[in-house]
Amino acid sequence: MSGEQGGTLNLGVIDSTITDPMLPITDAIGQFSDLFPLVHLNLQIKNPNALLHGILNNELDIAVGTFSLQGNSVVSHPLYREQHWLYCSDQHELYAMRHPTVAHISQMRMVTRSYWSAADLGKKGFKQSVASVESMEAQLMLILSGKYIGYLPEHYALPWVQQQRLRALLPTDYGYQAPFSLIFRRGRSKEILIRTLRDLLRSASKSWKTKR
Repeated sequence: MSGEQGGTLNLGVIDSTITDPMLPITDAIGQFSDLFPLVHLNLQIKNPNALLHGILNNELDIAVGTFSLQGNSVVSHPLYREQHWLYCSDQHELYAMRHPTVAHISQMRMVTRSYWSAADLGKKGFKQSVASVESMEAQLMLILSGKYIGYLPEHYALPWVQQQRLRALLPTDYGYQAPFSLIFRRGRSKEILIRTLRDLLRSASKSWKTKR
């Protein structure tokens, strides 16, 4: 019986998903806890590389995030795509500029994610960066300082956009969608805790997209 199932489930999630309506992860966790009240849930917030490493080394049972390289040892279930835009703050010189150009923007001081490769940065319109971060919160801090521009998820930046503290720069030129997926180690799909949380997360994401 599920209610009698004990043990520990190690769940890893990329940061800043709490504001993402595309992934109602709290709903899935609530349903999982109702089904398995005796299971100890260990929730960890990590960057994509650390999440993948945790899955490959069985330190994590299931993880949610955006992963570029996964390998044959990992099972991946696509969930949705997260929209990112390039932002500057109201303290930055670009904020009041009516028509900034790509040439102008590409010369600005850019903050990148520590887990992005040079190729990733190039795909997003920049040759180099002058700062790096591990989390979206750290990225937001540097952008709000007025000395850097950088990418943020649309849902995470929204409160500051509404307060006119952030501005998206040339959305037609700068923007990308990060594919989110759910991953776990191959050969573990029959384990009841992994299988149940997998199904709850997929159902929650699908249900939200149906309501749109």
